[in-house]
Amino acid sequence: MPLHVGLITGLGPAATVIYYQRLTRIAADRGCRLDLTMVEANIREVLANNLSGRTREQAEIFAVLLRRLKAAGADFASITAIGPLFCWQETRALSPLPLLSAVAPLDMFCADQGYSQVGLLGTARAMRTHLFGQMVRTGVVVPGNPDAIGKAYQEGDDEGIDIHVMLRAPDDDTAVREALNALTEEGYSEADLDQIGTLM
Repeated sequence: MPLHVGLITGLGPAATVIYYQRLTRIAADRGCRLDLTMVEANIREVLANNLSGRTREQAEIFAVLLRRLKAAGADFASITAIGPLFCWQETRALSPLPLLSAVAPLDMFCADQGYSQVGLLGTARAMRTHLFGQMVRTGVVVPGNPDAIGKAYQEGDDEGIDIHVMLRAPDDDTAVREALNALTEEGYSEADLDQIGTLM
């Protein structure tokens, strides 16, 4: 019997679109109807609570949204971005639904691919805690200046920061698209591409 999926969205348009695309494709491949309910979180509120370390307060906000998902009939729920998982343990304790983390399958995938270490860019808290303590099978390498990178998340900071992204893609267009999608998912509102190169 298909399960009713609950998603907390509003935390990065690219992430929400990817979740929806993948879920509809899986449902189509299995020949079943997708039963899905989404509720919207406020990204600025989440970022402010993250930067201020207000884990309990944000968990309580998520708990309200999770109760709405449960009332709509959801069997389980997921938060559609990684940055907001800074209050993962607190949210799990308050959630009326089973929660699925995006980090656990990421950790499993990296380990299964034989990656001993992966580089991480994101909020200062995400980098310092190695994705909130959920990367248990794969080592994590972070920049030496997590605060400077995390500063880009502060509301009203218009100066921006330089970020270097390294990824593997079949062509330049795909590389740019994947980099921009990743930055959007992490909460960046805009980005300017300075240069692109190839490592041989």
